[in-house]
Amino acid sequence: MTPEVFLSGRLTGFGCVQGLTGKVLRRYTVEMTGVWSDEHRALHLDEAYTYIGREQEVFRRSWVVHTDEQGYVVGYDAHQAARFRGRLDGADLRMIFDRPVRPGGRMEPSQHVRFVEITPNQVMMVGRVTFLGLPLATTHSALTKVG
Repeated sequence: MTPEVFLSGRLTGFGCVQGLTGKVLRRYTVEMTGVWSDEHRALHLDEAYTYIGREQEVFRRSWVVHTDEQGYVVGYDAHQAARFRGRLDGADLRMIFDRPVRPGGRMEPSQHVRFVEITPNQVMMVGRVTFLGLPLATTHSALTKVG
C-alpha cells in the first residue's frame, strides 16, 4: 500500500475516539478525496470529518502529500500549519501527525496513526493521540475506497 495509490480517488468511512478508560468520546463519519498531480508530483487530499452527537460538527482539512528523497511520506496543511511524516512498515503505513504550536503559542496534541490494509479497497486507521508524550485517546477508523 502506498498513500499515493490508496488515497487517490474517493474514500468513505466511519470511526470513533476512545478515552483512556475505553469510553467512546466521539463518533464520526469521514469523506476523503485524493487527486494526483503529475505537474506537482504530489497528491492533493481533502478530508471532511463529521462528528455525530447532540450537534453535528464538520472538520475539514486539505493536504498536499508526496514522498521525499529519503522515502518518507510527508504532508502539509498550510492553512492550519499541520504536518505529517510517515513511512511504510512492512505492509502498513505509519504516520505521525502534529500541529506543534497554535497561533498564540499554545501547544497542540499529536497523533500517531497506523494504516492497516485489510483488502486493496479497505483500510483501518488506528491512532494514538498524545500531548507532550502522554496518552490522551485512541482513534479507530474504517475506510473504503469508492469506485
